Amino acid sequence: MSSFDEIYKKQEEFENLLIRKYSEGKQWPNKPLSEFNKKEKTAFCKDLALLLYQEVGEFVNAVGNYKTHKTQEDGKDEEEIKEEIADMLIFVLNMALTYNMMSQELIDEVEKKQKINFNRQETGY
Repeated sequence: MSSFDEIYKKQEEFENLLIRKYSEGKQWPNKPLSEFNKKEKTAFCKDLALLLYQEVGEFVNAVGNYKTHKTQEDGKDEEEIKEEIADMLIFVLNMALTYNMMSQELIDEVEKKQKINFNRQETGY
């Protein structure tokens, strides 16, 4: 099993490969994510956000029980649903990589936000 750090580094390598391959005609440059300036990061993350939005839609369609007149059986099998969850996470990782977040920093931010969310529930937020 791979560690989160290994997954993170592999995703950075893959995303930089895609940028080199497909940056022509885009608002973002043909250089590693870590070298993007603020304007380039904004343009790239806008594209990522739109793609994430599409992946969320695919996830909702895979789950299939979001309408009140449908049943749980209307959804796809769990493997397809898990694949859509992985797709969404990949786009989130790409956004974090764009802003030079290291894997541990992302974990720390998630843990910090979880603590805030629990505190909100305890205080009646």
